Amino acid sequence: MALLASCSAELPPPQSGGFARRQSDSDLEPVCVDLKVGSSFDTPSAPLAERMLGMQPSVSAQLLALGRNANAILGGSFPDSQGVAQSRLVASVHEDRDTIELLLLGKTDCAVSTVSPSMREAQSGLTSMLLGVELFGFVVSESSPLHNVRLEEIRDVLDGTAVDWRQISSGTGPIRLLLPSDTATCERAMRVVAPGRRLTVTAQGVDSTTAAFEAVVRDPSAIALVHLAAQPAGANVRVLSIDGTLPSVAAFARGSYPAGVPLWLVTRGVPGGAAAEIRDGVSSGELVLADQRVCVR
Repeated sequence: MALLASCSAELPPPQSGGFARRQSDSDLEPVCVDLKVGSSFDTPSAPLAERMLGMQPSVSAQLLALGRNANAILGGSFPDSQGVAQSRLVASVHEDRDTIELLLLGKTDCAVSTVSPSMREAQSGLTSMLLGVELFGFVVSESSPLHNVRLEEIRDVLDGTAVDWRQISSGTGPIRLLLPSDTATCERAMRVVAPGRRLTVTAQGVDSTTAAFEAVVRDPSAIALVHLAAQPAGANVRVLSIDGTLPSVAAFARGSYPAGVPLWLVTRGVPGGAAAEIRDGVSSGELVLADQRVCVR
């Protein structure tokens, strides 16, 4: 499992192409890695088995089972066949748990999923590698006295139990909670940060990480849930630690930071062909996964 680094903010506009090399940007102070969108593909409506019957792939074609949640995290983007040097990669979207079953049944060559194999499935020959993490963090203005929050406290903020800063810190006044405007993103965050709880209806949606940063700088009473990817220089925001641990993919992989959704590459045995190229491309930083969502080392 790769142990991977911390990150936070809005990135440059998407670029096309399956592979993209990282580029420096004077406006960004990266704390993880500068990620851009890979080329998009249309999600097929037919199940993978039906697509297999209907298509006539080349000899080198390989099948990728892409989990539905993984696909959402990737923004509906994944490297296309032009990004895989030796193999044609044919992708099909399924429920994340079903991607593992397809591998066990030999109906796909590899899977990218938010679900990793169980111990029993690993004993059956499935292997997994952590490609990256959809890492969430909470940011406040640098003028805020808050540096750390307990997990139970942030859960109370998310579900509306805590509505005043005096309930979780030495501050005063009402708490203004800012969240990504995308409902699916908020649901994924709630499942890992506050499972079983309902998100407060008083939270305000923001369209981008940059907008969230600007809002907390203008209003020291605000706290924002954001994707962590790269922090713009001079943003004047502070990323909070949870239970004394700052967000990073390494901390998430150790189990000491809770706010993340893993993205696994799963294969039968040692990855080969397109799966090996995905593994090596992500590890080297040449293969990018998603805009401002997935953190990798």
